[in-house]
Amino acid sequence: MKKNLSFSVAILLLSGSLAFTSCKSKQPIAQPYPNYTTSPNSAAAPRQQQRVEEEIDECEKESMKIEGDLLRAYGSAIDYDKDFARQIAVTNAKAQMASDIQALVTNIMKNYRGTTRKDQTQTSSSDTQQDITSIAEEVITRTSVICSKRYKLADGRYECSVCISMIKSMEEEVGGAVLTDDQKAGVQFEAEQFRKAYQEELARYRTKKEQQ
Repeated sequence: MKKNLSFSVAILLLSGSLAFTSCKSKQPIAQPYPNYTTSPNSAAAPRQQQRVEEEIDECEKESMKIEGDLLRAYGSAIDYDKDFARQIAVTNAKAQMASDIQALVTNIMKNYRGTTRKDQTQTSSSDTQQDITSIAEEVITRTSVICSKRYKLADGRYECSVCISMIKSMEEEVGGAVLTDDQKAGVQFEAEQFRKAYQEELARYRTKKEQQ
């Protein structure tokens, strides 16, 4: 009787052990946390680059047109005060025009002197620069706003853009400065050579504006 009891207990223990082993073997094996050395999407097909064409403001388009030798310039500004934004835009446009005038007049004078003075006496560069600066300052006082646009931005500010144009040719001022310069240097003013230099540099300036 004791032998049968002992045998039964052994059978139960063995069955329990097998059941425990079986259940244990069914537990999921822990997987290590993935260590990405590159982006998970690195194997995906590369995204195509999108090209978005920028629209040119109407006033900027107007600034690229030149009638005769009446230069134009563009300016823009952003501010919460719409009137102040427009004032700054006009100021920026005048500053741009003054810079363009100084560069243009400088080239006109260099072109003219290269064909007339050769090795003759030159006036001082400081006097010439003063003349050019004075011309620019005088010309920008005779400008008018020919285009003005205002946009309301999402943050409550205003963006204003303007195009200004000269209302009178500057050829007379430039010619007068060159004539005075020639008189100081003791050489004869060559009107035809000056007019040719003026038109040549104006054509170069117009081409450069069209290519912008």
